[in-house]
Amino acid sequence: MDALTKLSRQKRKVDTRVTNENKDMIIKEINKNMCDFGYGKIPKTASIHEVQRMKKQYMDRLTYDIVSLAIQEGKSIIAEVEARDLKKSSDDENKRLGEHAKQLAQAKHESNKKLSKSQVQFVERGNNNIKGYGNLDMMSLFEKAKNKQDIKELIQEIKTQDTKQIFYDKQTGLLDHVFQKIGITREEDINKVKKKINTMDFEDAVNHYNYLLHSLEVYDSGQSRATNGDETELKDARLDDMMIRLGLKKTGIKKVQKVYKKYEKTE
Repeated sequence: MDALTKLSRQKRKVDTRVTNENKDMIIKEINKNMCDFGYGKIPKTASIHEVQRMKKQYMDRLTYDIVSLAIQEGKSIIAEVEARDLKKSSDDENKRLGEHAKQLAQAKHESNKKLSKSQVQFVERGNNNIKGYGNLDMMSLFEKAKNKQDIKELIQEIKTQDTKQIFYDKQTGLLDHVFQKIGITREEDINKVKKKINTMDFEDAVNHYNYLLHSLEVYDSGQSRATNGDETELKDARLDDMMIRLGLKKTGIKKVQKVYKKYEKTE
């Protein structure tokens, strides 16, 4: 059972008027889940009025979480339906979310459409600094929006962004930064690497970039090493290594390994 279905079922179980007949059932159901929200348990001796009051708090919190999750998953119908309850809330933040929930979810849906299911899952669980995903999830961005204009701009940006291209641009931008930093000037080969990266699955692309960063840590040219113009043999080896791993170069792995061994850091 996914998280959204679980929350919706929890809400349906208590979405009724509290009576003497169902009071114990509602107390039991709320107590079973209230600890997740940081609330204390309702005593069995609580009056109907007290149970009704706690039930409202519980329902409000469930509704907020359902809407938040629906927005993040791009499920606009669920977000729209559940947002009706948020609009009735006495809490200003709940009301604000209720007013914009449908549009936020629609924007995320449009962004998700440009990705495969596995790509969506990858950027959601990572810190790739792509708006609407992972460390920049929809709700975090919404909560930072200061006014309606900010929210409108956020919705428009998420709705129209080419998420896939943003991801690849970030990866190739990082490659440019690394190669410039280490003084590589083989423009044609670097462009081949970038072109290949842009055809790969997200996870594979990141793994190749992370391997390059790892080589920077493990194999050090340092100021004490001799250099040859703008490039050292280690710098060339790094690019050759990446090209070999990407299938762009068929030979040279032994030479790369020999160079790496020469420049391997020692404690």
